[in-house]
Amino acid sequence: MAIGYNWTCTACGATNAAGTNRCGTCGGGAVISAAQIQTQAAGPSSVLARANGAKKFLIVSSLIAFIAGLAMERASIPPMTIWYVGVGLMVVSGILLALMAAQQSRK
Repeated sequence: MAIGYNWTCTACGATNAAGTNRCGTCGGGAVISAAQIQTQAAGPSSVLARANGAKKFLIVSSLIAFIAGLAMERASIPPMTIWYVGVGLMVVSGILLALMAAQQSRK
């Protein structure tokens, strides 16, 4: 259903031309509910997109540590020290990532 007049997006405030039903700026619909406006205004919902600089660094570092731990665990040779270090990296970084995800889901 295209709008027959110039309209203002209720989510972002951008002006849109007649004959459109989606905002050219944020992609929101011309006729949307209050819940949709709040969701649209909140922006991206991924954990990495909502995190600040320090949290982004922690998330990326944890992911790298998890991948490194997995590689060490897979490539371990008879002295099992490398295996223990790899498993330790995976466990610690996995717990850290789970805690950060749980904290973000509460917000």
